[in-house]
Amino acid sequence: MQDRQVSFNSVVRGIDINYQFPIQEQACPDQLVGTLDQLRSDGAINLRAPSSTRQNQSAVILVLESPHTSEFRHAIGPAQGNTGRLIAKHALTVAGIEGKDHAPLILINAIQYMCSLGQSPSLYRDEVFTAVWHEFGRSDFIARLKATYRDGDLVVCACTKGARDTSRNSLRKLVYTAIVEAIPQKALILRRTHPSSWYSKKNRDFEWAIG
Repeated sequence: MQDRQVSFNSVVRGIDINYQFPIQEQACPDQLVGTLDQLRSDGAINLRAPSSTRQNQSAVILVLESPHTSEFRHAIGPAQGNTGRLIAKHALTVAGIEGKDHAPLILINAIQYMCSLGQSPSLYRDEVFTAVWHEFGRSDFIARLKATYRDGDLVVCACTKGARDTSRNSLRKLVYTAIVEAIPQKALILRRTHPSSWYSKKNRDFEWAIG
């Protein structure tokens, strides 16, 4: 873990963004956050356990891009704040997830480090994410997803496209390509909007294009 933390710092310091502040080097772990019906009942994420503690049920694996400030405010974990509340409230009404009431939900960030550097995501996140992705993030994500995935799981790529999506290499397309490589061809993969937009049924039903 220490080597990877140093790598994140060194990658950020190697980008020409003139960032002068301390860098959050802690990784945000992949977590099991309970079953989807319990999340809906609670209206919030109340359970946070290592993803390795899952039992034998098929799970929904929700893939996000990278943690932001809320994920490091208290106990470190993915999808805290409003994003976590929207997941708890609406996940079972997202197209393709309906009916999976008793499935455990596992949250994974494609990159476990704060690519936004604690600033507005429009400032540094996309550039930092892309640099880290090509340096070590992609291989690390594939290894974690392979270790987590089991036959019968549903993988949902819900990464943001990025603040400056100007090419086919948007953040979510980079991550989707890695998901396809990491898991069996027969596996079901959904392409959905980031949970921060799930307040809208239109957004919960939307499937973004691959090409």
